[in-house]
Amino acid sequence: TNHFNIGGLMERGIRLIGNGQAPVHLYWKDLLKMIQDGSLDSSIMLSHRVNIDEMDTLYQKFDARADNLQKVFVQTRFSDPPAPGTPALTSWK
Repeated sequence: TNHFNIGGLMERGIRLIGNGQAPVHLYWKDLLKMIQDGSLDSSIMLSHRVNIDEMDTLYQKFDARADNLQKVFVQTRFSDPPAPGTPALTSWK
């Protein structure tokens, strides 16, 4: 719990609902097959592609919910070129 006093919540009867991790292990094999065979286009959830040098600006904009940021691909010098149909590189400089 990263030094969070979970016992204090339990003593007071506070319930945390909907704060768990997604059960990815139940779905990832099927989803990966669907992405590989082309029946699922995972690129539709990408809204932006940003260079790693602009992470500070990206974080501020994401935190402020600006520019309709949803899922962002962070480009590094090791990244492949953008795939067809995915967002072009966004720059705020």
